[in-house]
Amino acid sequence: YPHEFSGGQRQRIAIARALSVNPRLVIADEAVSALDVSIQSQVINLFRELQQKLELTYLFISHNLSVVKHVSNKIAVMYLGKIMEVASYRDIFLEPHHPYTKALLSAIPIPKAHLNRERIILEGDITSPVNPPAGCRFASRCWKCKEICKQQSPELRKVGNSVVACHFAEED
Repeated sequence: YPHEFSGGQRQRIAIARALSVNPRLVIADEAVSALDVSIQSQVINLFRELQQKLELTYLFISHNLSVVKHVSNKIAVMYLGKIMEVASYRDIFLEPHHPYTKALLSAIPIPKAHLNRERIILEGDITSPVNPPAGCRFASRCWKCKEICKQQSPELRKVGNSVVACHFAEED
């Protein structure tokens, strides 16, 4: 019975079911979020192995950038349903341009005690996803926000090796 399987076993069964129809694309929405770290690692390794063996493409949806880093070639960072930044996983982690991407990365714990990273604490109100404003959806929480951000939604544009939706992505 399903309730007799562990979370990791249920996840493997779900992966097997998805693969039974020989897909080229697998959409994995929060595929490891309910699993403990050791089981997450096993499932991620399974995803990577299957990706290589079966030449799969994944659309891997997650709030955990540490997990996304291990299964992704390219990452799209979204805020309230809108893409804020798209880049290779290396560029997202080494040279993020969007303020929201920077805030997300600053929240990832660093396991080494001697390494320190400045944590970006977001302030302000979260914009309503049901009734978003005319401007940038991240404006109410962004430290770079200026009047144009509240009035005009930024278009995706090339900044460095990324594609970014921010009026002031170049400023640091």
